[in-house]
Amino acid sequence: MYFNKKKIVVNNTFRKFAIKTVECTVTTLFMNSIQQALFYFSLKQERKITSFSKSPQRFFNTRYFCSWLLSLCLLVTLGMPSQLWAQATPSAVETLGEGNFFAVELTKEVFCSKDAAIRIVPKKDVTHLTNVNYTLEENFGSHFKNRSNTPEFNALSADNYTIIITAVNTTTGLTFEERINFVVPTPPPTPERDYAVNDYYTRVSVIDVATGKDLSTGKIALKLEGGKGLATTTISVQSYTPMAGYTPLYPPTLNVPINFTPTAEANVVMLDGEYPAGDYVINIFDGCLGVPLRLKFDGKELRVLCPPSSELDFCAPKMSIDYNSSWIRSSFLYFESQKLELSFAPIGKPFTQWHPQTVYSRKYPITTAEAEAIDAAGGYQIALRYADRPEYVCLVGQKAYSSNLVLKRIEWAPNYISHRNCMTWSGWCPWFIVEGALCNAEIVVTKKATGEVVRSFDNLKPGATTEWPYSIDLVATAKANGKVIGSKEFRVDQEPPYIGFRPNLDVYQSKCIDVTIFSGNLGSDCLPVLQIKDHNGNVVYKERMARIEVNVPCLNYGEEYTADFFENMTSTQPIAVPQKFIRTLPTKLFMYGYEIEICNHVMRPWIDWEKGYYDGRTKKWPVGSVWRFEAVDVDASALPYTHIYQFSPDGYFYLPKGSYPPGKYKVTIDMDPTSTTDTPLVYYFDFAGGFQRKDPLRIDVSNECTNFAITPRDGTYTQPVYPGYSDNNAKQVYLERQQLDGGWIPVANLERDQPYYTTQTGHYRAFVDRCRDNIVEFDLSVPSPKLKNYSTLAYYCGKAAETSPNTAGTIQIEAYDGTPPYSYHLYEMDASKPNKLGTLVSSYTNKPLGEQVAFSNLGVKAYIVKIEDACQQYFFYEDVMRPLKDVARAFVKKAVVCQGEPIELFTYNIKDVDFHWTKVGDPSFTHPEQNQRTLVIPHAQQSDAGTYQLTVMDNNCDNGKPFTSTVQVQVLPQFSAAQLNAQQQEVCWQEPISFQVAQFVDGQAPYTYQWEWSKDNGATWQTIVGQTNQRLSFVPPAVPDLMQVWVRCQVTDSCGFVVTTNQAHAIIHPCYAPVNPQLMNRAF
Repeated sequence: MYFNKKKIVVNNTFRKFAIKTVECTVTTLFMNSIQQALFYFSLKQERKITSFSKSPQRFFNTRYFCSWLLSLCLLVTLGMPSQLWAQATPSAVETLGEGNFFAVELTKEVFCSKDAAIRIVPKKDVTHLTNVNYTLEENFGSHFKNRSNTPEFNALSADNYTIIITAVNTTTGLTFEERINFVVPTPPPTPERDYAVNDYYTRVSVIDVATGKDLSTGKIALKLEGGKGLATTTISVQSYTPMAGYTPLYPPTLNVPINFTPTAEANVVMLDGEYPAGDYVINIFDGCLGVPLRLKFDGKELRVLCPPSSELDFCAPKMSIDYNSSWIRSSFLYFESQKLELSFAPIGKPFTQWHPQTVYSRKYPITTAEAEAIDAAGGYQIALRYADRPEYVCLVGQKAYSSNLVLKRIEWAPNYISHRNCMTWSGWCPWFIVEGALCNAEIVVTKKATGEVVRSFDNLKPGATTEWPYSIDLVATAKANGKVIGSKEFRVDQEPPYIGFRPNLDVYQSKCIDVTIFSGNLGSDCLPVLQIKDHNGNVVYKERMARIEVNVPCLNYGEEYTADFFENMTSTQPIAVPQKFIRTLPTKLFMYGYEIEICNHVMRPWIDWEKGYYDGRTKKWPVGSVWRFEAVDVDASALPYTHIYQFSPDGYFYLPKGSYPPGKYKVTIDMDPTSTTDTPLVYYFDFAGGFQRKDPLRIDVSNECTNFAITPRDGTYTQPVYPGYSDNNAKQVYLERQQLDGGWIPVANLERDQPYYTTQTGHYRAFVDRCRDNIVEFDLSVPSPKLKNYSTLAYYCGKAAETSPNTAGTIQIEAYDGTPPYSYHLYEMDASKPNKLGTLVSSYTNKPLGEQVAFSNLGVKAYIVKIEDACQQYFFYEDVMRPLKDVARAFVKKAVVCQGEPIELFTYNIKDVDFHWTKVGDPSFTHPEQNQRTLVIPHAQQSDAGTYQLTVMDNNCDNGKPFTSTVQVQVLPQFSAAQLNAQQQEVCWQEPISFQVAQFVDGQAPYTYQWEWSKDNGATWQTIVGQTNQRLSFVPPAVPDLMQVWVRCQVTDSCGFVVTTNQAHAIIHPCYAPVNPQLMNRAF
């Protein structure tokens, strides 16, 4: 029975215990404690138990004994954990390596850089092993790491390791050893950190302008992307500077972790608590790296909440409240929070009833007594507060109010005359604007001369148009509260009709033109008779108009006509001023590019005969006209469309939009294709194309930590000039930022040579308008600080740890990357505190790049170091403190090197010690770096192979006792030769030649091959394409008289040494097949 993932599992293999004649099966895999408890039971099958002789019948009852034994097994297993199985063993993430008896399991993956954990577990029964010890070595045995009598190791980085398990076999008495190589996997790459303020959820703080107080009501929302994710993030306010001129009533608490809640938008978090306006540095720690986020948190935006507009309806009675900031996002967030409350009271009275504000306007019913109290006090006041706080968000001053009506003014609605008919006009009444309690209000409109009522309204602001008679004096009288409060006289006189033309609705026929005429100042109920005379006075058209505008058909081009209006068909007196008009065929032709796109040569060719640009009133062409569009100096095959077009019946035409190469174009219009005398109109158009890039866009980036300045330079375009056409878009530089999903979002529109400031890191691109051929991509990032591995260590003096355990330890540490200088803060480790930071022990500040610091006289216990760079980015380092003898060990970068490569020996960068390197068995060994921490032999030879010993002496540790350790280095010899398996071969024509590289001298596998051939006995050589295997299979080219070839191979070993094999000779024979002469005889 054993533990597997905290569940009890009973093994299927059982041992038999013979008790007299009864056998009982039990499990075989007991833990050490169970074996001791069952010491008196024999481990061999069929051996009888001799104990418990006082009551053998009861004890040896089969059912009783088996139940008792299994209960004992469970009890001892749960209550007495052994060395190999712990009661609360963490679940394994994955198995990293296995031996015959043991396996290595990963119990915690690498999260940052040095925080993985492993454990060694048995694969089978190992209860015969005692005095089990575990030695962990890094890089498969080349670097000593740690030794322990427990099977768990923590604080590991992603690397190659070897675990060595040693023990005593109690069965044989021999020493047991098993080695297992394994790799702690590298964690997945962390997406680049990108932290910024989320404006959509951020709510600015409320400022009380009257008192100069900041009510600290803002909410901060952040968008967190990259890093280690929300589950591991801690956030705190590192520093805060109030908004100038405003004192916060509730300042934020510094350096205390803030809880946060994810919003509906992915990776957006809303910080708990409420914040005043000001400048913040928000500290964001994702479990590995801490970064500062600087933000300016304003309070000005929300001042428009105060004062809200209000109106008291004394008659209802009710109070109406409206806010002027209804479309401001922060205001909406306040309403959404349901913490904003409003109260109103008579002047001089306290606020007693508070109403939650959840919308931008509300109407509150009040009692008649409350309305009368406001009237008696001469007005009312309004207050806003937030979340039951005693301070008011704002207090509206006294608003006067009286039930005595005051007429302020009388006004008309804009464009109050909406339509004219023959006898009446439609329009609005005057509006009466009053102040005071307005009840039972109405407007009565009467004829001034007779007092006859024309119309009445129940409101002083009529909301609908009404028909009124022309040329009659009218009086609008307003009444309210049972008395007249004002009146207004008004009238409208009929205006004379007039004759108007709509040339844009004319229809150009091939031989004549249809002219569109409309009646002005006449309604549809009294349309006139339209008469048209030619230049000789002959009536060519006379009909009553069926609509306000009509189309007179087929008038001659170039002839003058006169238009008149009459009341009826028999009238002779015109009712409008006659109008002369003439219509001619187009005499001018223009073509221009319309809807030009700036990044390519796309346009829409447009034809006009009055103006050289499109203004929405393009002239029509006669129906039946034909026009030809031709390229003069442009390849016609490059045009997107054909060249000859027939105009549509409405007389409009333009080419479809497409890509036209820059150059000269010709357009010809023939308005009468059947005529042999008319001269077509011709126009030449020079199309300069779209905008052309003049110089490449450049982006200058400067930064001070996370304050980036982005300045666009150059990237200008030459802009073609077309009549009536202008596009300034090419002057704008657009900035976008890439999202984690690969998409892009707009950030800002930039002006050239003007810096744009941001604190948001990430991958950006800038481009000019839509011209994506002028894109500049760049990164905004601040390098993260890191630890220099072999300059960072924790150790103690072995002997001193026994006599002075509180002063024997030393931690040495050195940072690089990030932004120097660096600060190092040493804390006692306290798992109950945030980030395990207990009591601060010591600090180093303002340390430059390349300087290692040391914390000395430390107790032999757990510590944690906070490393911070000049940009306030920080991370934590914790390690197991080991004896100096385990740290002062020799390492080699590569234990096996090729001849000519460097041998790099090194050890930890231990301060205040002496180093000395020697070569075992070579007393003559000397080297300029022999007494340094590192020793490099730049070009290794065979004689440099061997065992190197490092001696480290610390005069202040263990009475100056030297520590020695060794590493072995193998130098692979230089590849000297390779031979083919044969010297000569004879083949038939077009049969493959086959040789093989068979012998290697001093080379190191694996090898790579490249075969070559020659037709002139090695004078010249050619590469055989595709022949890169150890065996050659080559058919020479089918060339006449090629009867022999020579081959060889270029062989490269794993060290990169190249040798050329001996050449082999291949003789090619024709090998003709005999032909049966009888095949040529003709059969009869």
